[in-house]
Amino acid sequence: MESRPSRRAAAAVTKYIGDPICGLEQRIYASSDSGSSTTEPPSTESDVDHQEIEPEEEDEDEEDFDEPREEWGDGGEGYDDDGDDDGEEARDLREEEVVAGLAEESTRGESSGGDGDVRSPVTGAARQNKAKTKRPPGHSKTSNANQSGKGVNMPGLLPDYKFAKRKGTRVYDTGIEKGEHIRGVGEWGKEGGRIMRAKWLFGPSLKDLKPVLLTRDKWERQETLPSRRIWGMGESFYVQEGAMEKETSNFRTWYWGSTKSAFERGQAWKVLKMEEGEKYLENDGEKDLNLLMGPYIRPALYPMKHREFINASEPFEMKEDRRGWTFSLGARIQDAQFSPHKEWRTQYLAVAVQQKRPGAKNMKPFQNPKAPAFSRTKEYPTSIQIWTFPSTEEGDMDMEAKPQLEAVICTDWGMVKQFRWCPVAAADSVGPKEEDNNIHLGLLAVIFSDGVMRILDIWIPKQHPASPKTRYVYFSKAAFEIQTPDTIPTCLNWLSGTTIALGTAAGWLSIWTLTRPDSFAPKPTDSTGESAAAGDASRNQPMPWLHKQAADTYILDIKSGYPSRPHYLSVTSADGFSRLIDIRSPTQDTVTTCRARIFGLTQAWHEHTQAFLTPDENYLIRSNSIRRYYMNLHSMRMESQILACATSPWHPCVLIGGADGMCAAGNPLARMLNQKELPWQQIWFWHEWRRPVNELPLKIPKQRGEERGKRRERVWGNSMRDQSEALRGQEDGIDEDGDEDEDVLKPPQEALDKPLSRMTEGYQVTQVGMTFNGQTTEGHTESGKFLTIHEEKTGITCLAWNPNLRCGAWAVAGMADGLLRVEDLGL
Repeated sequence: MESRPSRRAAAAVTKYIGDPICGLEQRIYASSDSGSSTTEPPSTESDVDHQEIEPEEEDEDEEDFDEPREEWGDGGEGYDDDGDDDGEEARDLREEEVVAGLAEESTRGESSGGDGDVRSPVTGAARQNKAKTKRPPGHSKTSNANQSGKGVNMPGLLPDYKFAKRKGTRVYDTGIEKGEHIRGVGEWGKEGGRIMRAKWLFGPSLKDLKPVLLTRDKWERQETLPSRRIWGMGESFYVQEGAMEKETSNFRTWYWGSTKSAFERGQAWKVLKMEEGEKYLENDGEKDLNLLMGPYIRPALYPMKHREFINASEPFEMKEDRRGWTFSLGARIQDAQFSPHKEWRTQYLAVAVQQKRPGAKNMKPFQNPKAPAFSRTKEYPTSIQIWTFPSTEEGDMDMEAKPQLEAVICTDWGMVKQFRWCPVAAADSVGPKEEDNNIHLGLLAVIFSDGVMRILDIWIPKQHPASPKTRYVYFSKAAFEIQTPDTIPTCLNWLSGTTIALGTAAGWLSIWTLTRPDSFAPKPTDSTGESAAAGDASRNQPMPWLHKQAADTYILDIKSGYPSRPHYLSVTSADGFSRLIDIRSPTQDTVTTCRARIFGLTQAWHEHTQAFLTPDENYLIRSNSIRRYYMNLHSMRMESQILACATSPWHPCVLIGGADGMCAAGNPLARMLNQKELPWQQIWFWHEWRRPVNELPLKIPKQRGEERGKRRERVWGNSMRDQSEALRGQEDGIDEDGDEDEDVLKPPQEALDKPLSRMTEGYQVTQVGMTFNGQTTEGHTESGKFLTIHEEKTGITCLAWNPNLRCGAWAVAGMADGLLRVEDLGL
């Protein structure tokens, strides 16, 4: 379809082409949030580039979206309502049809210029109110189906009102595509097949549906775990071509230009001796841990000491099928994240464990009068461990080389609650530069228990190959520090390479952009080293450009739609609600979900379905699409409360961990596109923890052999490993000779007197339903059912995928008893 020239010429629109978030704070308050019709952005320096772009020619005619198109409608080649494939040719997108469809979309609407142009507060599109009658300020009523033929007309999908600024209002462009600011969509359709479902979830236009079909064709067949093939991992189709390269280029120009020197001036660090640094690794966890792992019927017992690790394939006969390591770090794993960088043979993993203040009184749960979740702690020694994992040229985990504790980030700022690496790397590799011998891992944002969020620029001295030793790097001062007034920070999330969001215990949401002039302490101006603002870096308190009461109480987690939609923020709080906020218009554009009886502790942005994943009280993972955030579309299921969730930007596979120790993987893509689809799930491993036998609330009864006096006690080897081998050689009721044996194998007393952890794996891939109809009703009563309370140390505390494309199938899981599992899950 050829597009006709528009009858009117539109004025040039200033389109910002820099960082997707940088500079946004100067423009969002020109919307109706500002309360003024003449608001102008503050005159501050900005690194955002801009250029004048001539508007596209548009057509006055409008096509009805209800009419099915040849390539997307019923019986078309994109989707088939009956759920059957029409062959590979039917699934492939025709490039000429896509181009023609996009050209057809560009002809919709009408632009007008001159002094009276009106731009939408969110989309930045130039619009003119042509109505001759007076209408309420900020509104202009559109005609119903095909009365005027102007603007965006989607009968049945959009309301009858379009929202725009009144005539004469100066509104600054936010870099969003042209279109009207519609603050709602129509109700969910009751009729229609898969094509209508895709339109309701992702949008009715060809430009909305194209990435959906491309994503389906590439990743729908990966039911649970990612593939190592070329088509197994890749960049999301929702990210515009060249957007990530542009953001990376802008970030590196900003960092190596002036920011690196700002961090060097503001933060202070030094290398400690091993004797000095060992105290920062101490925790009150168990120094020794017995781990039972291997095949279900023939497990092996492994006594593990503090910071010891074993090969995940050691208890199995086919060792080539598993590539991973299991660590014992002593105490609860607080967080674990891989450092992002593109091409390097070594992967870096940062891990933080729970460390309590020495000498502090150990209070029982719910009996601490100081409310530790809402209170700051005194400063005491803590650390973040940096582990290295070699990889092969293909990106697989190299099992010939063992992992190593490369460095320890030492601080005196209290326990590490949460940390996140900056998603954009300052260089393709972390290797030392020519001018120094340090390894640069990136920017690390950390929340400490002293109530301060700090951003550290992590540089580690390079180890000598002949004598590799752990480096203890002590940080005494940070260049960027945030201390929220009258409350403490609870969670953080990067919105881009230079913008970070912070949630607090009082429900406040604050956003900072590091490119602002007040982000770092000013440079010294005299020979004495004093800055113009009498400025020590520790006194520098940058102000957030957005400070909003996002919830009524404790904010549990914040996630953004980075990289394709970084301006969308999903906030979960202890009041049971999840809120979606568009920071381009944070007051107008806010939507909430239905209230949950049990709040979710975790959430994740799923790039490939354009939805936020959050748990609910029914042990389900709900997908809240950005167009249907208020609806719950369930895609995965667990058998206990979900505590951790992880997604990857390179593949659609999701990891979830529960309070019962189960860690499962699945792909919600098929379920989102077809509600009748039963999703597949794969249990990665199942972790259980048991306290010493003499501390169990339910005492173990005497064995029948002791009561009858007819059993004989079997004596095993002296060491626990020998006893484990003896146990592996026998199955239930079968002895070494293959005969039935009535003797009950007596476990070693050493294993009974200590805590025991068990890790089982090798489960089959299964299809799970979203209801519990098949669950046994034993133990249920008329008033309800009994719920299982699991041991606290059994649960999964953190999950993460590797953010690097070459090693995108690597995953890490942390547990409450101090175990850490790092494995390459690629198939």
